[in-house]
Amino acid sequence: MKSKSKICKIIKKNPNKNGQYLAEKFFHSFGKSDLVWILGRQIDQYIREQILEKEKIAFLTSFGDKFTHGPINIVLEEIEKSKSKSYANFLDICKARFALGNGDRVEWGLATIAQHQERINVLYKNVQGLNETIERHKKAIQLIKENNISCLNDLKL
Repeated sequence: MKSKSKICKIIKKNPNKNGQYLAEKFFHSFGKSDLVWILGRQIDQYIREQILEKEKIAFLTSFGDKFTHGPINIVLEEIEKSKSKSYANFLDICKARFALGNGDRVEWGLATIAQHQERINVLYKNVQGLNETIERHKKAIQLIKENNISCLNDLKL
């Protein structure tokens, strides 16, 4: 947790810089245990991404056209709901920051159209990934029920 605290301080002092810049600038201030913690987090993330990719390939291979993506309508409905909300906190929103696809952070109030669009694209990719994961879990439940088994590993192939 000590490493995380150091990282948070660095980010707060340099909110508009990307990860590569911060890593290079502050590399000397990290000890071995900090670097092991950071590397461990990156390795964990890589492993999760590899497992997710294998799951996606397996399900797409198995179910082909039957594999459907979850509805994006949920996101669109939330956007419509947010339009009707009060803008009383507008100034607070303008001071808040969000991340762009390259890791840079920008204040809402200073963001250009292109930066807002870039963030929207990132968020849509996240939504798509979540919907795909939800559908995989639904399909797993369906297979388990249809085959009267307790888990997918019990499937007789």
